[in-house]
Amino acid sequence: MQRNHGQTTLEFITSVFVVSFVLALVASVLYSQWYRFACAYLVFEQTHDRLIGVKSNIPRLIGLARNNLISVEETKTSVKGHGRCRTASENVELLKLESFR
Repeated sequence: MQRNHGQTTLEFITSVFVVSFVLALVASVLYSQWYRFACAYLVFEQTHDRLIGVKSNIPRLIGLARNNLISVEETKTSVKGHGRCRTASENVELLKLESFR
């Protein structure tokens, strides 16, 4: 059976639509995972900076930091950081090794 030009055009448009949809879906997943990684990085760096006693310059370096809620609290044996970045939530706890001597 021979295909006419209309059927070929329809199949081409359908395949372009499917490929575009899949690429958009993959891009969305990659973006959300990148944002989650960036949130984890920010929380870890700010918690680590508090642990070693250095003023953090991370918010200046990464544009994501200005819209995120990152809190760091210090206890007797550890430093705990919690970050909320859009839908991602990250918790970090770094132990003070000096307290275990």
